Amino acid sequence: MILRFAANDPLKATLGAATAACYVRSDRILGSMEVLDGIRRVDLPAGRGRALLALLVLHAGEAVSAERLIDELWGEHPPTTAGTVIQGLVSRLRKELEPGRGKVDPPAVLQTVGGGYRLAIEPDAVDADRFKRLLDESRGAALELRAAMLADALSLWHGPALADFTYEPFAQRAITALEELRVIAIEDRIETDLALGRGGQLVAELEQLIGAHPFRERLRGLLMVALYRAGRQVDALEAYREARAALVEELGIEPGRGLRELEEAILRQDSSLELRPARRTEEPAEPVAHRWLPRERRTVTVLAVDLAPSAGPHADAEALGRFGVRATGVAIEVLGRHGARVEHILGDMLMAFFGFPVAHEDDAVRAVRAAVEALNTDVRAVEDVRYSSRAGIETGDIVVGGPGASLRDVSSGRAVTAAGRLQQAGTYGDVTVGGNATADPWSRGVEAG
Repeated sequence: MILRFAANDPLKATLGAATAACYVRSDRILGSMEVLDGIRRVDLPAGRGRALLALLVLHAGEAVSAERLIDELWGEHPPTTAGTVIQGLVSRLRKELEPGRGKVDPPAVLQTVGGGYRLAIEPDAVDADRFKRLLDESRGAALELRAAMLADALSLWHGPALADFTYEPFAQRAITALEELRVIAIEDRIETDLALGRGGQLVAELEQLIGAHPFRERLRGLLMVALYRAGRQVDALEAYREARAALVEELGIEPGRGLRELEEAILRQDSSLELRPARRTEEPAEPVAHRWLPRERRTVTVLAVDLAPSAGPHADAEALGRFGVRATGVAIEVLGRHGARVEHILGDMLMAFFGFPVAHEDDAVRAVRAAVEALNTDVRAVEDVRYSSRAGIETGDIVVGGPGASLRDVSSGRAVTAAGRLQQAGTYGDVTVGGNATADPWSRGVEAG
């Protein structure tokens, strides 16, 4: 990825005043990351500073909450100083990205937005977004233009996606999505070349691709067509037998219908295999920013707990308030100690998530133990005000929102709803565990009440 500060680049005029100083040239998120200011190479920090910039580039133009940045950079056990470290890293990046900015001038490139930060560049300035846009638009183009657009899209790649962050957890989802799109683009380009009569040049390339992706049936089918059109019918049928052997022996499945019908067409020497324009049934896709980065789905165990004060009808309201703050603080501390991410929803209601940002096999057990400890913790009374509690626990999938979202924004999903209902249906002093949570083998035998 290259961030290039270009004085006379035509793209600058399209970015607006706030972003005119900088854009991400579409070269190196599909490769290694570097920042250029004209011909000057910007000195980027190593480690988490570099990772922070990569996270912001992945969500270019969007605000990313500091909470989310801390989760992604440190995982389950961030240091107590993580927020301060983020501020320091942002400060250094600003100095490098805008060395000429005055002390009183607001940052134009790396902006503070609410409780987070935004890299103020157009998403299409990121090479991954330009790659996806070209891939989408090529599907509605004539063959020659389509071939050119796919070639342009693939030329944006200069190495593995996010090559600097191959082993970083925060990058895995993006790497997987981009590498899958890269193979799809290659398949599209080869299919287009076949339709343009260039099949003889593709056999060696297809054989190499199949070696790297042996279970992609589309690549196998393209190789069969390329061999057949090169006058190698026997080799085309052997390519099918090799494909079937790989699928049956390694995956235990037969080839799909399309591959089987292609073998039959080759045996018949069907005229449909002769050179003809490649056709696709789908409509051209409308490019959408960051469509290549899928929304994040997580399996979590949700713990819903409320803390109900117990006091006489004439209890002092201020005493109730002070006790509520104290009881909530104790409960949050207990839940956090067991690895939960806790959101204070409303009043005395807490919602704790186990399995985000890091999942564990025993998340359901952690939730039950945390709930039991929270319910049994003795909170020092305030003017004879005490509390009782009840909790509900369930496991299921949630979809994490945009980069600025926190778990407070997860308001739907069966696990969230079920945990809330279990909590409301229980009696005070009980922990009610749902069926999906008890199905977790780690949680069997754990009882709470």
